Amino acid sequence: NLLDSIGFGNEKIYSILNINGEKFYSKPLKNVIIYVDETNIIKKVYTDFKGSFDSKFYNSIVDKYGLPTSISRRVNEKQLESEEIEGTILTETTGTLVECELKDNPDLIIWDSLNIKLTFIIIDELDKIELVMEINK
Repeated sequence: NLLDSIGFGNEKIYSILNINGEKFYSKPLKNVIIYVDETNIIKKVYTDFKGSFDSKFYNSIVDKYGLPTSISRRVNEKQLESEEIEGTILTETTGTLVECELKDNPDLIIWDSLNIKLTFIIIDELDKIELVMEINK
């Protein structure tokens, strides 16, 4: 299910689609996007999951990577502009991120270690979690 790469400057992007049966901890994988540099070294991996960032999932990440570097949520959001492009509505918003705890329904949880940075973007209204894994130099 690996698709051909797409090149952007010195970076290539590989997509793995329709993954069946594989999981990231308790969350099933569907698609994975891999970003590599000009020497084909993986720099970043993106995937997303259905469902919520529950305590079971959180604890499994903590068991492997320790406590997160940052847990935050959006406040004071203001919609600035909406625009429709080819049937898709794009909305620009501004706001502030404030530190919080898991029980406060965070929007962003980051683990940043010496080797890897995990950024979880939690989108409750879509019942979705996005994950960006970046290799730290």
